[in-house]
Amino acid sequence: MHTEHIHNILGDLEKKFDEMKQTGMNYIVGISGIDGAGKSTLSKQLCEKLHERGINAYTVHGDDFLFERKVRNANPDQAIAYYYETFDYNKLFNEIIVPLKEEKEFYKVVELLDWESDTFYTKEFKIKAPCIILVEGVLLFKKQIAHVFDYNIWIDIDFEVGLSRALRRERDIHYYKDKEEIENRYLNRFYAGQKLHFEYDEPNKSYNYIVRE
Repeated sequence: MHTEHIHNILGDLEKKFDEMKQTGMNYIVGISGIDGAGKSTLSKQLCEKLHERGINAYTVHGDDFLFERKVRNANPDQAIAYYYETFDYNKLFNEIIVPLKEEKEFYKVVELLDWESDTFYTKEFKIKAPCIILVEGVLLFKKQIAHVFDYNIWIDIDFEVGLSRALRRERDIHYYKDKEEIENRYLNRFYAGQKLHFEYDEPNKSYNYIVRE
């Protein structure tokens, strides 16, 4: 991720943190883009830089909030299945994000799904305000939920670039085994569903900051 973008975003978040210290509340940042855009990389970099500057920060990953494989794969229409039936964002927003906007002392144990093993595990969320909460994931800026974030970051890349990254990414190579299967999964499911996201929600138009690469 370009250092200029990191610098600009950090400047915005530092100003907000100064305001947050007066109110004692959390500040929720949404980081979204297509698969392969670099969302987890950006959130990791921002979280580390905020900690270096003495700012309380915490990252929440949208990929942790999945439906079981039998639910994700039930619909033969891959685009619809990905857009509607892959991520349990009701749980993410209702149990994590919305309470974090309202509570100064947040503690909750949440049941999440490991996507590789398709088994449930529990994760403890313990966050004390004021804190900058970095929420990264695809499809976060659907019209009905995008407004919940205090600050939206959209990472703008082409589908071709995202696919080229997936073909080199160790996680995808390990899970899907070969190039043909990676291409099939990305083009016919992930990107087909995200094209619906562009059509329905225009996520690339609802942002406070856009990262163009």
